[in-house]
Amino acid sequence: MLVPGISISTGIVPANFGMFQAMPYFFHGMGLFLVMLIAIITGWGREYKTEEIIKEEKAIMGE
Repeated sequence: MLVPGISISTGIVPANFGMFQAMPYFFHGMGLFLVMLIAIITGWGREYKTEEIIKEEKAIMGE
């Protein structure tokens, strides 16, 4: 919130400048949001363990 305040006080942007007017310029943030949303919905990036891998891990840990 510091950048909009400085921009308004220096006269770079009009006084009625709001966050909704700045939204089209937040490409990186919007991209991260979309990637996280897709990952949550689809399970993209999750690693699923099979019974075989679970047995191997238990053997290594000594359980």
